[in-house]
Formats: sequence, structure tokens, C-alpha cells
Amino acid sequence: MSAKQKTGLAIFIVIVAGIAALGWYTFGSYRNSQQCGYCERPLQDRLRVVAEIDGKRRDVCCPQCAVSEARQEHKPVRLIGVRDYSTAKVIDPAQAYYVNDSRAIACTHPAMRMDDMKHTEPTAFDRCSPGAFAFAKKEDAEDFVAANGGQILRLEQLLAEASHD
Repeated sequence: MSAKQKTGLAIFIVIVAGIAALGWYTFGSYRNSQQCGYCERPLQDRLRVVAEIDGKRRDVCCPQCAVSEARQEHKPVRLIGVRDYSTAKVIDPAQAYYVNDSRAIACTHPAMRMDDMKHTEPTAFDRCSPGAFAFAKKEDAEDFVAANGGQILRLEQLLAEASHD
């Protein structure tokens, strides 16, 4: 085999390996199943949601993140399952009571944003804020609002936010 053929074969192998690695990352095994499918924040048992946008299901960190993604993509969102914030049990999204606009922070992220001069910048937008918390019982949602502020919404009201720009 000539040097030219060896070089061509090496380039071919590198290209095939690159395509395989991209497929591996894009379609599965490399992605962490403990991270939100939209913002990559850690999934918490009491907040996690299974959402579907444009026919693609993902585990999501909180209901608000799914609503934000749908708003940004201009596509309808469907919540498949939500967790009761009090017990972490999976509940029917249509039966849940959602607390939105509270002082409680649902999802956090470790990184602080800095400008070029290393000065901290205030957050202008956080896709998970204000956090939406799901509850199986209206009484639990009312107790949460009494402690943290916010308003109680039903599923239709929460999802209506996805269509607002």
C-alpha cells in the first residue's frame, strides 16, 4: 500500500469515527439521563417532568422549562407526567395544581455570568424562572403559596403561557 493510499485510508477512518461519535452523542448514550433535556440542569425528583414538544419526549427539570422551550420553539407542548412537589410521586398533569410566580427557586445552576472584565452580570432571562411547582392536592398548593407567594394555576392556564411571546 502506497503512502498516498495510507493517508486516504486514515482520513476515511477519522471521518467515519467522527460521524459515529456525533451520532452517539446526538441520539443517546452520551447524554446524561439525569440532566434536563432542554437546559441540561440536574433533574430533581420533586420537580421533574416528562414533556413532549413536536413529537419528541424528554425528561425536563420543571414544568416552566417545558413551557419556555415551547414558547421559544413556537410549538405546542404536552406534559406527559409531572411530580407532586410534596411527595415526588408521578401524577396526572391534568389533575395537578401548579404554583407559578412564587419566590421559591425551582431550578438552580452553578455558573455565575461574568462580563469580559470579570464583573458579575445580573441574569436577564432564566428559562426556569419563575419556577412552576406541581401539587396533587390543592391544599398543598395553597400552603406553598402561603409560604412562598405565587398563584395557583391549572394545566390549561400554565400551558397558555407557552403561546405568549
